[in-house]
Amino acid sequence: MNIAFICTHNSCRSIMAEAIAKSINSNNFNAYSAGSTPAGVIYTKALETLKANNISINDLSSKSIDDLSHIRFDAVITLCGNAHKEPCPIWVGDCIKDHWGFEDPSAFTDGPEKDKAFQDLFDKLKRVISRLDELIQNNPESIATHIKHIKETLV
Repeated sequence: MNIAFICTHNSCRSIMAEAIAKSINSNNFNAYSAGSTPAGVIYTKALETLKANNISINDLSSKSIDDLSHIRFDAVITLCGNAHKEPCPIWVGDCIKDHWGFEDPSAFTDGPEKDKAFQDLFDKLKRVISRLDELIQNNPESIATHIKHIKETLV
């Protein structure tokens, strides 16, 4: 099963989601990330947060949705928040689609608040991706229901 995490710039939230999903070594899904208008670089604080939480940053890159066009996805999850009026990407492929809105921690001013915002994002992503893996493990036929269930826990 292939899951893509996408957001606008693929420099923070979706990158962190991909790295976290890969770190759990799931037998249930392969994780990817991309952006509608990729920044081409990964936000430094995102990499620092991943490393501080013992998550590998090897093989991560900011890439376009078009770079993943050769992969058939079973699910695509957008991660953009809405406080900053971000244009969240739209996935037109035939698969399960859902939106898990997370605010952009890079919007915070440098300092303790930004550090906390990145760690909070990491903690939330780790929790929901781990939970999704557990749900798929127990009932792989109901991925759409699982993804919707996870969304309810984000409110």
